[in-house]
Amino acid sequence: SFFAAVGWVASLAAHDGILGKVAILVAAATVAVLRVVCQYHTWAQISVGAVLGSALGQAWWYVGEVLHLSNPQLLLYGAWGGYLSGSALFITTNMRKWATQDKHL
Repeated sequence: SFFAAVGWVASLAAHDGILGKVAILVAAATVAVLRVVCQYHTWAQISVGAVLGSALGQAWWYVGEVLHLSNPQLLLYGAWGGYLSGSALFITTNMRKWATQDKHL
């Protein structure tokens, strides 16, 4: 969640209000706390995830910005190609699992 939050905060223009940026980061922190409360993760895991997610989110935004400025059309086609390829792989993998499972009716 910190990966996405920091990516969104980085992409918001400087003239956008601080309130929206804070709200996004608070939402990410809330999800992190809930993961500890629900005993899915420990505080140490959440801390490492927050640091790594924030750093990678910032780096991902920077790479996207550089690619967009150099060739916006290539970035658009690359993003859609990656999205469609990943979706096709996800669907076929899950459909294969679904088709091979025993059905108990």
